[in-house]
Amino acid sequence: MPEIAAVPTSGETYTVEAGDSLDLIATDLDIEGGWITLAGANLDTVTDPNVITVGQVLQLPAEK
Repeated sequence: MPEIAAVPTSGETYTVEAGDSLDLIATDLDIEGGWITLAGANLDTVTDPNVITVGQVLQLPAEK
């Protein structure tokens, strides 16, 4: 697994829905850097990028 570094957040959030994955969310929201960037914006809440739960609120990364 690649190293995940902290990234700045935008102040916007996304609430996880059934069937979501970090990759799917990053793709749907066109997040530059994909799931790795999304994970980096959520280091405090996502301890395993393969495990997110319905209803979990994710911080969205700031755009570069």
